[in-house]
Amino acid sequence: MTRSRFSAETSADPPHWQEILAPPQNETPEQREARKQREARDASHSRRIDEELRADAAEQKKTKEAIKVLLLGQAHAGKSTVIKNLQLAYAKDEWLEERMSWKVVIQLNLARAVNTIIDAIHEELESGAETSLDNTHKMLSLKLGPLRNVQAELEAGLGSASIDDPDAQDADMFAQCDPDTMISVTPPPRDDTPSPHGEFYVNNNMRWQQALKKITPSRSPRAVEDAPPHLRKHVKALEDVTEVLAGCRDEIRTLWKDSVVKALLKSRPDIKLEDSSPFFLADVDRIATTTYEPSDDDVLRCRLRTTAVQEYSFTLAKKDWIFYDFSGSRSARAGWFSYFDDVTAVIFLAPVSVFDEVDETGTNRLRDSMSLWKTLCSEKLLMRAQLVLFLNKCDVLDHKLKSTKAQIKDYFPSFKDRSNDTKTVCKYFRTYFYEIMQQCSPKTGAAVPRTLFAHYTTAVDKKQTAYTLNAVKDAIVRDYLETAKFI
Repeated sequence: MTRSRFSAETSADPPHWQEILAPPQNETPEQREARKQREARDASHSRRIDEELRADAAEQKKTKEAIKVLLLGQAHAGKSTVIKNLQLAYAKDEWLEERMSWKVVIQLNLARAVNTIIDAIHEELESGAETSLDNTHKMLSLKLGPLRNVQAELEAGLGSASIDDPDAQDADMFAQCDPDTMISVTPPPRDDTPSPHGEFYVNNNMRWQQALKKITPSRSPRAVEDAPPHLRKHVKALEDVTEVLAGCRDEIRTLWKDSVVKALLKSRPDIKLEDSSPFFLADVDRIATTTYEPSDDDVLRCRLRTTAVQEYSFTLAKKDWIFYDFSGSRSARAGWFSYFDDVTAVIFLAPVSVFDEVDETGTNRLRDSMSLWKTLCSEKLLMRAQLVLFLNKCDVLDHKLKSTKAQIKDYFPSFKDRSNDTKTVCKYFRTYFYEIMQQCSPKTGAAVPRTLFAHYTTAVDKKQTAYTLNAVKDAIVRDYLETAKFI
């Protein structure tokens, strides 16, 4: 047999690796010890690399096999509230561990709501128009002035790089703040006082929660005493914020119950309070206290906008699930499409209560949801994904229909002369979204038409939402198994 050139050349003088790797014959004891330490370090480093590679491979396999669900919808649709409900139902220990960290966000929501109302009072008084507001309201505004600084400092501490520009990048300042100046109740070192009308946001939900876990006031005084000095200072700063809110409790209650203020807010549709604001304002005697601890309902109702994609992992029905919570702002929607590949299901939230509202572009907000829904239904990458529709904020819709003269037919002419009650309206919008799906879904030639799981939801109602999510979970698992041909 003819031997290869390589084997012929090497076989004549085979390498003796033992000789090559053997230590020098004249190695001193000191050199031998240094060599052994170096070899041990190299071996340890090699093992770490191998372990990391195995862990990465296992994580990639786990991610590939996980049930992936996208939570989509416009801003303020209720996506993050659904995530909170999932945590409450399926990650109870983590939920309980993080619940106290939401206290700062709830306090911020309360301060922003009050400042929004105070701004409306100032505008009315300075407009020169005839008004029922008087010196009592002026004095009330002055007494509530400290809440302006509370809002500014809580926002700075939580981590917004820009209050008025929701599309700004580098939104997380929390990790960049000097530990000695991160939170304080003194006026911020800038001239422009933040307006409560510009929506505050953070870039990443995980980072601010991790940071706040370190500085949330502990129930144990000893734990605070044993903490590092800069963390003790943060705890003191948050306690000061709580003291300021508690000191303004009576004035906040008076403001919210004032009939003239209520009439002003009702006459000014341009003044937008968060859906949760009435809940917190009406319960100020419980929230604005030095002993306040958030309840589950408080956390479900509080609002904190995020701009980055948030990823959450759960184990449901003995399977790994990954939920992706996306920002619903117009500038962020283009980023949705990069996640459409290999998706098991899409939960789309459409807030039906916004049928009479317009966004910053002048577009009817519910029609904007319908336009987004049309885009998702027609997307070929989602052709095999299970579609789940949450017609959300039915409670807000019910209140609006009962407390105002708003008529659905004025915004959706095809509603015609149907009864303007919540049940009829919800059924109409469900049919509307279903018909969009039928008309816009890609033609596959499948014998069974595309199915839609639609639910009327109030995401802040934890009992109802837990029931709905359980039904959705079962439907998604069944569809997942059918697709995998296991049943």
